Amino acid sequence: ASICVIYRRGDLLVRLGDLLSHTKKLEELAELVCEIGTEIEKYNLRALKFYNLASKAIQVIFPHARAYMTH
Repeated sequence: ASICVIYRRGDLLVRLGDLLSHTKKLEELAELVCEIGTEIEKYNLRALKFYNLASKAIQVIFPHARAYMTH
C-alpha cells in the first residue's frame, strides 16, 4: 500500500481495499485503503486535466510542437 501511495496508484489501492474487505478482521483497514486510493485517483484526474490544458495551450502557440509531460 505504501508503494502505491508513493507512486500515486490510486487504482491499485482501491483494488487492494476491495481484496482486504473480504477479510472480516481487516474491514477498517480496507475502508481506509479504498478512501486513500479514491483521493489519489481524484488528484490524478485533476492533474491530467491541467496537463491536457497546458498541452493545448502550447500547441496553440507552437502548432507543430509536441508536449510530453509527466506527473
